[in-house]
Amino acid sequence: MTRIGLISTAHMHVGSYVHQLQGLEGVQITGLYDDDSARQAERATLFGVEEKPTLEALLESCDAVTICSENIKHLPFTLAAAAA
Repeated sequence: MTRIGLISTAHMHVGSYVHQLQGLEGVQITGLYDDDSARQAERATLFGVEEKPTLEALLESCDAVTICSENIKHLPFTLAAAAA
């Protein structure tokens, strides 16, 4: 089982990514972290995934991530994921 975490849901294609990931055998979305707490709560409910309280908590729960943040935030999220 490959455990995938979602970092942010700001990108307009996140729904397509989630749909594809949820349809893959052997893949589990372990949760999502978004630095916008209102968006995080809304999208966690919409996608049926667990909210993670911090980026660190999300990174501890997964093997890989999908970063769906605003482009300007990709670098810090990428560096955090790579360090984990």
